[in-house]
Amino acid sequence: MLGMRRSIIVTGMVLALGAALWSGTAVAQTAKPPARHAHVYLLRGLMNVFSLGMDELAAKITQRGIYATVHNHLAWTMLASEAAANYRAGREGPIIIIGHSFGADAAVAMADALAQERVPVKLVVTFDPVSSMVVDGDIAKLVNLYISDGWGVPVARGARFRGTLVNVDLRHRSDVGHIFIDKSAALHQQVLGYVMQAVTQNVAAPSPSRVSGTAPARQGNGGPSSASPSESTQATAAPNSAAESKSPSTAQEAK
Repeated sequence: MLGMRRSIIVTGMVLALGAALWSGTAVAQTAKPPARHAHVYLLRGLMNVFSLGMDELAAKITQRGIYATVHNHLAWTMLASEAAANYRAGREGPIIIIGHSFGADAAVAMADALAQERVPVKLVVTFDPVSSMVVDGDIAKLVNLYISDGWGVPVARGARFRGTLVNVDLRHRSDVGHIFIDKSAALHQQVLGYVMQAVTQNVAAPSPSRVSGTAPARQGNGGPSSASPSESTQATAAPNSAAESKSPSTAQEAK
């Protein structure tokens, strides 16, 4: 009897862990809009429990009226197929992908998989990816926030990549680490600016003949604007603390 009870308890624990690992979406998800809409996919990292900053960020995105869902990074292939089908059916677009740690690795892989399906991705934001990645798909902009003296690595430009690639090394930031980078309020605010700009540009895309060097208009909600492909390849990273103001981190486009 005792052995059977133990077996039931262990089975329950395994099922609970499996549910946590393979859970598709988080509570931050809202009802899907009926018409064509932007969709922000956020991918958690290891064990689906160490990247809860993705849930916080998804809630902030949702508060701005943008549809956002949170997923296990292991589900990226299924998500890519769903996103491609929804895009072709006119149900969603632009597509934006954000991930942390293994979720960051999966975000790049998902974007490249969509490119192979001829589905464009408007924006990818990676929080401290842990694998050396080469972006080679149809992605308008990829911003990689990583910590070079920790687990994070820069993202490399592939031969077919024609978008904007920005690697932001945050090694001088004392307020972030691999486990906490996805929960940084300052970085959330920066990423919200990228998201709002991507969604707004999709509604009213600027003319290709726009004069190079002209700064884009600030987006709504006071979010910071990111550099467009025609602007400087350097952009200031998220606000540093007063102690770091003498050596701010900068973003540099990969050559």
